[in-house]
Amino acid sequence: MGIKINQLPDLVSVAGTDMFPADDSGGTTGKHTLAKVAEFAVNAFELTLGGISRTVKTAIDAIQTLLGSTSISGIGDGTVTGALSTMNGSLANIGETESAYLASTASIPSGTATDVASITLSPGTWVVVGKVTYQGGAANTYRLVILGTSAGGNQYGWVQFLGISGYNCSGVNVRIITLTEQTTVHLSAQHNAGSAVNVAGGSNNTFVQAVRIA
Repeated sequence: MGIKINQLPDLVSVAGTDMFPADDSGGTTGKHTLAKVAEFAVNAFELTLGGISRTVKTAIDAIQTLLGSTSISGIGDGTVTGALSTMNGSLANIGETESAYLASTASIPSGTATDVASITLSPGTWVVVGKVTYQGGAANTYRLVILGTSAGGNQYGWVQFLGISGYNCSGVNVRIITLTEQTTVHLSAQHNAGSAVNVAGGSNNTFVQAVRIA
């Protein structure tokens, strides 16, 4: 990087206070305003970067245009390099997967959402899939597949489907969620009417899985 001082015309003298003397005499008249001195400085000094020479003013204008006006204070440590580092780290995590399977084959009480599996996800945007397979129960009764941040919670919504008596029946809930902090997502099941039913088919048929997309 090189620095050159350009020869510019003398500043225009003005009368007043709170100003710089126009010469070394220290007189009370014939002074330069702070604004004029600052304007002179940004135009007098010339920077050479990468073979391109610009005055301080045009260099600053070019940098501002390049960086834009959107705040990056919330990305990484708020600096350009910090933001890029954080985004590169996020890109590296795209495609990350998490999964958990049925923790217990205990019966699910009628009308009560019961936690059956959970996963802990890092900050980012995820596609979350929850599947629950039921067994038995009364025909034409409704079952739910619920996703939330607590056992039985439905912060991310639920899917309702109709059960068939005497047969296994499955419901799937798919959601795209964006997390700003590490969060545990729970898969819960609920049978809305009739006697308690079992989550059937073993762990492979009742699970929650997630893939990070951003």
